[in-house]
Amino acid sequence: MSRKRVAIVGSGCSGIAALWALKSTAHDVYLYEAADRFGGHTNTVDWRRGKYTTKVDTGFIVMNTATYRETQPRLPSMPSNKAPNFLNFLGDIGVATVPTQMTFSVCRDRGSFEWSGSNLDALFCQRRNLFSPRMWRLVFDVFRFNQFALDLIRDDYDSPHEGASDESIGEYLIREGYSEAFRDDYLIPMTAAVESPSSVDRGPPP
Repeated sequence: MSRKRVAIVGSGCSGIAALWALKSTAHDVYLYEAADRFGGHTNTVDWRRGKYTTKVDTGFIVMNTATYRETQPRLPSMPSNKAPNFLNFLGDIGVATVPTQMTFSVCRDRGSFEWSGSNLDALFCQRRNLFSPRMWRLVFDVFRFNQFALDLIRDDYDSPHEGASDESIGEYLIREGYSEAFRDDYLIPMTAAVESPSSVDRGPPP
């Protein structure tokens, strides 16, 4: 095999894992990073209050073997998840992983509306929402969306809707009759949590 010059752009999880995977090859590997630190979206900062300090991960919120090992897709039309190098890299440098819980919570308008998916008590942490039609419609739409969401990632030949690949999520929500509560109080906060945008003031994802 001829010696090659390989450029890796970005020192996030993928970039670091790629550099680690290529470290024993005969190639010349160069890692380029625009920021003044390594890690990219993986960033831990110290949050201080009084004499207490807590480390907070600001971007990298999902880390599990189901995501970062090579797995088979749940649908034939889905790409396989082939990202085992990051876990191998962590194992090589002796970084252990520990089980933890991951929950989803929403707080809007300085706390005027809040809910969490942990349990029923957290779902209705604001007891007035027990009597809110908007809240019950949100719950219904969340269950409905989770039931049918895989339809969104099927190939064209799997989809019952012609031209579905050109349809935005916003258009899909309108066509399927999802509520504004579902859009504003679940889907947009959920995508914001995953994508870590600089602002949560955003419209429906494309």
